[in-house]
Amino acid sequence: MYLFSVFKKKIKQISLNAIALSDRFLLPRIVDIDSVWYCNINCVMCSHKNIQLGHKELTLAEFERILQALPKLKYVNFIGLGEPLANPHFFELVDFAASKKIKVILTTNATLLNEVNLSRFRDNITQVIISIDSPHKENFESLRQGANFDSLMYNLKLLKQIREKIDLRIQTVLMKQNLDDLAELVRLAHSLGIRNVAFLHVLSLDQANDQRLILPSQGAQSSLERAETLAKEYGVELLSRPLAPQMRTCREPWLLPFIALNGDIYPCCFIYRIPQPFTEWYAGTSLEVPLAQYKMGNIFQDSFKDIWNGPDFRLLRRTIRQAEKMKTKSLSVEEFNALRKKVNLSEKFAYCRFCLWRWSVAC
Repeated sequence: MYLFSVFKKKIKQISLNAIALSDRFLLPRIVDIDSVWYCNINCVMCSHKNIQLGHKELTLAEFERILQALPKLKYVNFIGLGEPLANPHFFELVDFAASKKIKVILTTNATLLNEVNLSRFRDNITQVIISIDSPHKENFESLRQGANFDSLMYNLKLLKQIREKIDLRIQTVLMKQNLDDLAELVRLAHSLGIRNVAFLHVLSLDQANDQRLILPSQGAQSSLERAETLAKEYGVELLSRPLAPQMRTCREPWLLPFIALNGDIYPCCFIYRIPQPFTEWYAGTSLEVPLAQYKMGNIFQDSFKDIWNGPDFRLLRRTIRQAEKMKTKSLSVEEFNALRKKVNLSEKFAYCRFCLWRWSVAC
């Protein structure tokens, strides 16, 4: 979802308020695509780390079919359940996107950004979003098990040498384990010549991650404020999440759909999870999210154009618009969970009323 805040700058000519007035919209100019179902490292906060997905990756033939169905695309963001660079076809996908004058956004753990892979970078890879959760080797490697901090730093410096002007960004998963590292992460970004950092909340699809979640406290707020102060000093643009639930505008179902590895179409990357349904935790309260409601079709089997402005997408957009009329825009953790418990999830798309992302407490 950090990507959406970035992409908004690319579409200044579009009024987001005008978008929200309509149930229909133009075919998307940007899409999130799940490109691989395995990863080369084991992150403790990854909610999918214990799920046996099998080794599956997006092929060039499948990617060609996706782009054929989305003729207005300008950007592709490779993101999903695995590490995009672990897909052996990744640079074939990049080359094909280049042939269609489509720019690529890469969200990666950067451990595979070695000299060989960097030599294959095309100019159409315009933005790289790097996941770094601590500026300290020991803590980083304990959170992202199998990654080597020194190699990561070498890779990033090499990338900056090869592509000096590439839009390089850091995103950090906020957890109790790295709360004291936030200001130093900003300092690290500055030392690497990286001018954009995002702090994202952990996604709690199990009780273990719910225990990692940072809830409102004076200590947590102080850590964030120290990072914000340093970011201003260094000229680093810092995107940070509020600690308590706060409603924000959701326009992904108008602008940024998600294509799963098997071709299933979802209205955003946040709702795409495995298994189905999935259990979502927040501050000790869980919901069974009916993921099947949010499968809008399959890009390999159905007409994307018909799906995009079909009855399900239109109902979903109306549901979100209605939910955004709620007078209270900020809630305590207790108030938010009390309302979540009352949501009738058998009502189609009712989950959108209290989606953790839309209330700023996940991702």
